[in-house]
Amino acid sequence: ERLFMNLRGSIDLYSLDQLDAPQLDVANVVFILSEIPLEHPTLKKVLDDPVKVYRRESAYPRAFLSFADERIDPVEILEYKPGFLRASYDSQSEGVFVLTENALRGWEARVDGERAVIHKYEGTPFISINAPQGEHEVVLMYKPFTFYFGLFITLLGLVLVVVFLWLLLSKHVSSAPRKVSSRYDGTS
Repeated sequence: ERLFMNLRGSIDLYSLDQLDAPQLDVANVVFILSEIPLEHPTLKKVLDDPVKVYRRESAYPRAFLSFADERIDPVEILEYKPGFLRASYDSQSEGVFVLTENALRGWEARVDGERAVIHKYEGTPFISINAPQGEHEVVLMYKPFTFYFGLFITLLGLVLVVVFLWLLLSKHVSSAPRKVSSRYDGTS
């Protein structure tokens, strides 16, 4: 039996004996769906009708702190919506803040309002930033260049249409015949 997982932009195959692979934990893979019964010590069946749903208790949270001693601590997610995350943490030691979102160009990170450099977490495509010791707030925003470039092109096109219409109408008005008064009042 084989399962398909897409963790690094390509399709990797994991046999059933690899369901406890650390990549699945980091990727926050909580549920496994199967049409056939699965027997594995890390899986707990939560639904059996007709598709079987299994829960992986070892999956890491959506956002977490990772430390050099391989310890993982969850962080408090204060606000989360597509393209935006605000979280806080209080740590006794320096570590790495990880969010299981692809680290695409366009993501911006701030720790306590100061810009932070985004890295990829340990060979995965996920966002990581250095997490200083203490109590901090992390904000991640997705602002892709392509959105702003598209907005610029749209506004430029709108301005060009307005200028073209103005030139067309002003030329039409200036070429219209003018009515000239034929009365002469005798003054020069």
